Amino acid sequence: MKTLLALLLLIPSLSWGLTFKDGKQVDEDNSSNKNQELGYFELSFEEVPWLDWINTEVEQFCKSNENILIERKWSDDDGEWYSDTYQIRKGENITIHSTYDNQDDKWYITESLFEFPTENYDNDFVKIRDNIEGYSLKDVIVDCRENKTLVETIEYDTYDIFIQDDLFDGLEDNKKINAKGNLELPTQDKCKNIKKYPLMFLIHHSGGYIMKDYKYILHELCIATFEPLIFQARGFFENFYDISREVQWATETAGVTDALLALDILSNKPNINPDKIGITGWSWGGMVTIEAQHKFNLQKLNTQNEFVFHSAIYPFCNHYEGESFTTTDAPLFIMIGAEDIITPPALCEEYIEKMNAAGKNNKNIIVFPNTTHSYDELKTISEEYSIVTEECRLTVMGNGDVIIKPNDPKKWFNVTENGGWFSGKGNKEISTFINEICWGWGQVITNRNEKVLQKTINLYTENVKKYLLN
Repeated sequence: MKTLLALLLLIPSLSWGLTFKDGKQVDEDNSSNKNQELGYFELSFEEVPWLDWINTEVEQFCKSNENILIERKWSDDDGEWYSDTYQIRKGENITIHSTYDNQDDKWYITESLFEFPTENYDNDFVKIRDNIEGYSLKDVIVDCRENKTLVETIEYDTYDIFIQDDLFDGLEDNKKINAKGNLELPTQDKCKNIKKYPLMFLIHHSGGYIMKDYKYILHELCIATFEPLIFQARGFFENFYDISREVQWATETAGVTDALLALDILSNKPNINPDKIGITGWSWGGMVTIEAQHKFNLQKLNTQNEFVFHSAIYPFCNHYEGESFTTTDAPLFIMIGAEDIITPPALCEEYIEKMNAAGKNNKNIIVFPNTTHSYDELKTISEEYSIVTEECRLTVMGNGDVIIKPNDPKKWFNVTENGGWFSGKGNKEISTFINEICWGWGQVITNRNEKVLQKTINLYTENVKKYLLN
């Protein structure tokens, strides 16, 4: 396998979320996956073991409608008092759980994994700080609905693959690994008569998590969801970077390999409609979403099914030439911010222009003005981070080679022929320039944009209904 470094958005966790634990009840369904486990939707508290007294099973999903600070005060068995202050943001998802000791003892868990009781007690109570409006918690934590989502663990075989030319070389020299993902089936009353669910794949960003609001919308529409745990199959929770390894990080090629192989398995499940399966991804996951429509991936993996709908939210857009350019006829929708300096929108606009010029008029892009990367994240983030310029045209050639094509053709750089980004081979001046435009570093700010988020959700919901429900 060639030791080629392909472009990756090394975003450790500009957006975050929660993973899900496997259920406990074994499903005897005889479909082709190795193992299935069925249980109700749960949260994982692996990173916060002090919550081990709270039942991980979600009883209700709620939402915050205000930005507030809450102060919790509680005493221990010796009568010593403690206090803490938590911030809850407008739009934050909050879940309700019982404790293992008492089913009637209910607790809220925030997205930041803060816990506090749903009712005040003499030795444990909360209040809203600076509460001029006189809100109670139930005024702020609203829209609570019962958990009716069943989770089924799907296992499948995949490959520890690095980049596109590995597919062109053949899979024989790539290590086979076992992967899994969570299939979530909405079972509320309005979904009970569904025999075959439409399904949406949800592909996480490089922080390893999805943005959950979209999933809840899909479940309310009686659309099942599947989250392949792509990074976890390779031994980590968020993307890594290690140039001493043969597979130096998880690329979009690894992601699309998992997605397409899992697609074949899920398309054969008796409770899934194989003609109504789409894919959505954020940032790194958006790259996977775009890659999944390029036919060379399907041909080299020899998979039998295609996604019928692709939605990429603030992705990086590769370019393609020759054999790698051809796509399926499924619609693609890219939504990205004009002020995104992590995944430049100009590269996606150029990509869509080429698609449209080739007659693929159902490939679309919307660029939102005054909008940054991760505009659906709850909080503002400001930190030193990777910056990519619009000259970093990562172009996948017909033979799988990767060439960076900036504006000046004299500075084009064949990453494959030069043994990687940082091999030191080739013209050093050009190599230095390429690393500057593709691996820059500086201050990055991302902001939540409520108006753009609402537009995104409205457009997303409209397209999902059109392509998965009609």
